[in-house]
Amino acid sequence: NPRTKEEKFVAVFPDDLVSMQIRNNVFICTTLGGDFYAYNLTELASEKDAAAIEPLARYTGNYTSLDLFGDYVYAVNGRSVRQYSLQDGAFTDFEICAASAIPHRLDGGAETLLSHGKLFIADNGNSRISVYDTDAETFCAPISTNRSTDFAPVYLAGDENTLLAADQTTAVLYATTAENYGETLAAFDTFHGNLVGAANVYGKYYFVTDAGYYYVAEKR
Repeated sequence: NPRTKEEKFVAVFPDDLVSMQIRNNVFICTTLGGDFYAYNLTELASEKDAAAIEPLARYTGNYTSLDLFGDYVYAVNGRSVRQYSLQDGAFTDFEICAASAIPHRLDGGAETLLSHGKLFIADNGNSRISVYDTDAETFCAPISTNRSTDFAPVYLAGDENTLLAADQTTAVLYATTAENYGETLAAFDTFHGNLVGAANVYGKYYFVTDAGYYYVAEKR
């Protein structure tokens, strides 16, 4: 409980986790092996060994990044993004995938970011960030990431006006406002070590590397 700082516990999982979310007493995660799990958080806190309890749901595949929106979880699964219902405890029929309309087919989805009603998807096989309007339930124009053949973002962060896409060595800031949508505003590639994370907090972008460095970028 972050407010009272009580009910702390450490849970052990049979595989390394790559993404996780918590909502409505449900712990959702994906593993390094590509499996998707949902656990009752109360049961997990009591047992602490995930292998000793029956998960609410388990799906095998190529699941990686997770994002929450309302009572739904959006999970990247290789070439598609699938919607999981927390209320029903199962994946729905909604899927953004290779069977979608031709202009918006995904190829090698690597990361998602839900920001101000837009679901951004690192669609690396198509050298772009695909953008899905969750309110209108339709795709917007994608943002091209075709800076070079080897730029494949695995981290996304953003605010109301910008989107940051980064791989291990380079971070690129794009505009998401109507006036200059998709325009490259800045690029950063002089990090000590490889990037292992990026986030936007109150208008500033923060970067962390595996060499123990962190960087801050802000508008001046």
